Amino acid sequence: MRVLLGVLLDVDDAKVMASVIQTSLGQYHSLSGRQTFTYYGLTLDVGRRQLLVDAQVLHLTNRESDFLGVLISSPEIFFTRRFLIDRVYSPDHHMGERSVAVHFSRIRSKLPQQYRSWLCCQPALGYALINKNTAAP
Repeated sequence: MRVLLGVLLDVDDAKVMASVIQTSLGQYHSLSGRQTFTYYGLTLDVGRRQLLVDAQVLHLTNRESDFLGVLISSPEIFFTRRFLIDRVYSPDHHMGERSVAVHFSRIRSKLPQQYRSWLCCQPALGYALINKNTAAP
């Protein structure tokens, strides 16, 4: 069994789902050529590696921008650590157990206080961008 995007699947279903997701999303860098993504008060400019938060510009590193880009392009969906690594690096890339958590900690520290809780991490599900002010309980 595997958890992919927060859904418990058997191995064959997980492979099919991963293939569908990879086909529909492609590599993060080629998300339909789109350069900006907006989710409530957050706007990510992929080309400039900037996050606009309530008219304030926050500069992100390449990796921070890439990780956040995956979440903001599909908000309110949980992505596993492995899925995020595959999107941002490559399927063959090996990262330490805490590397993704460290990237998200750095992103969270750059956000204004009221947005920090929007970067969600659930041990059994993965990472998601969820507006805590509008999400269903």
